[in-house]
Amino acid sequence: MKHDTVLITGASSGLGQTLAQTLARPGRTLYLGGRNVQRLKETAKACISRGASVHLHIGDVANRAEMETWIRSTNGLDLVLACAGITGGTRKPQTPDGAPYEPAAQVYRIFETDMMGVLNTVLPALDVMQYQPRGADGMRGRICAISSVAGVVSYPGTPSYSAAKAAVDRFMVATGGDAKKAASQTGGLMEDLSAASVREPVPAPLKTMPTDRVFWSHFSPNLGPGGWVTGALLTGMGLDFRTGVAAIIVGNIIGALPVALAAAIGPKTGLTQMEASRRALGQKGLRPPAFLNWIYCVGWDAVNNVPAATALMALLLLAGLSMPFWLALGILASIQMVASIYGHHVVQALQKYLGTVLLVVFTLIGVVFAIKGQAPLAVHHAVSFSTFLLATGVLVSFNLSWASYSSDYTRYLPANTSSKKVVLLALAGLLGSAIPFQILGLISAGSVAEASPTAVIASLQQAMGPLGAVALGAIALSSITGNSFNDNTASYSLISAGLHVPRIAAAILTASLGYVLAVAGAGRYTTLYTDYLLVTMYWIAPWIGIVLADWYFGDRTVHPIPPAAFTPAP
Repeated sequence: MKHDTVLITGASSGLGQTLAQTLARPGRTLYLGGRNVQRLKETAKACISRGASVHLHIGDVANRAEMETWIRSTNGLDLVLACAGITGGTRKPQTPDGAPYEPAAQVYRIFETDMMGVLNTVLPALDVMQYQPRGADGMRGRICAISSVAGVVSYPGTPSYSAAKAAVDRFMVATGGDAKKAASQTGGLMEDLSAASVREPVPAPLKTMPTDRVFWSHFSPNLGPGGWVTGALLTGMGLDFRTGVAAIIVGNIIGALPVALAAAIGPKTGLTQMEASRRALGQKGLRPPAFLNWIYCVGWDAVNNVPAATALMALLLLAGLSMPFWLALGILASIQMVASIYGHHVVQALQKYLGTVLLVVFTLIGVVFAIKGQAPLAVHHAVSFSTFLLATGVLVSFNLSWASYSSDYTRYLPANTSSKKVVLLALAGLLGSAIPFQILGLISAGSVAEASPTAVIASLQQAMGPLGAVALGAIALSSITGNSFNDNTASYSLISAGLHVPRIAAAILTASLGYVLAVAGAGRYTTLYTDYLLVTMYWIAPWIGIVLADWYFGDRTVHPIPPAAFTPAP
């Protein structure tokens, strides 16, 4: 869908303002609503400078008649973003033995804005869209209302805000089914939280993910110190530069191909990678690998967070602030957990937009190291075949480890998406991130005291000079792209393993265990990391071999779940 006409409420500040400026471009018409005249005009000015045509509405979303008149006056909308919202917390007790309370006026005002304001936006927009012609994708328009994690996990200090956001989330999800019949799509940023949504294929009207997300979802998770450390490990394993590069290229191609082939299963089935394996393994047969994958994701959570937390601590030290490891780790783990609670859509957005930032920063780091770290290039020595084979096995595991995730992030593609295109985009993402990173790690091995997060980060800081803070920030952020993947896939896997709990519970459990494991194993990072890569080969390689053989040599259809095989938890 082109999204030529977009209506945004709450455009004078916060997320609404950011979305307006992000979506502004030549040929696009923006209808921007807000209460603050000055700030709304500033938003409009920024959007016009980007080439958009802008129409302003000064008003309150709580005014039903005013909102209906405004929305109907647009004469057609491709996309509606209901971003307007306010928040407020409880006050201190009025008496010594009293309890915190929320003023009645505040409660009513929050519900009028955050809940009724959404209704006053969504209902007229649905009415307008039902008379619009269908687009090329068969839809008449799309509507998104911004909810909050507070709508899922009710915070004691914000009762009315939590309740209003919960109502918004449930309304949008429940309305979606009927809206799809009229070719209008409603939704929030949060993926369906039910266990049943993990076990069942994505409904056809929701399969609208842009194809470019295949590249980003296979590219961005590799943008972190893990690839760098893997490259640096090769020198310690006995390889020189020439055989190291050969092992990197061969190992990554072998490891990436099964992942890319698995990615092509997602659009056809609409299932997560573990649920797709039900075709080959049966309902009970998929449970052991699903449980192994959950444990595996917890481990990767810890592996990624140790260097990221170390980088965050070093970054804060540059500003004169000291933070203990457990706290730095907790901050990163909390952000990752929130992203995984929101689920697929937010995780995918992080891969594209945060991944773009990381790509620019790590490219800069790579250029600096390529210029300064030339020592290993001229060093050559004899390398035994067994050493080369072991190193190649470690490198195969690096990309192969994503095989149990792959279709989790392609299942929202339309079913008719070209399998060849999916495979090529996935390969481009995997190889385009892993190979350059590992080669740079190999180049930098001469300036790294040991293949550990602390040593690699210290080497980066020294090499980057005045830009050392940028490098540290990028390493800390890189854990968010990788671990939002881990936590989200882990929540899918735990449900597929037979634990029929809401997805949010599975995500919280995964992030919490990953945090504990990272704190416990931080001092033995290098040994644990190498062992983890090798363990990948023990179960993922035979499992994905069975799944791919069954799919590509079978009839490529989804085997339905027997009615009695899955009973949602009450």
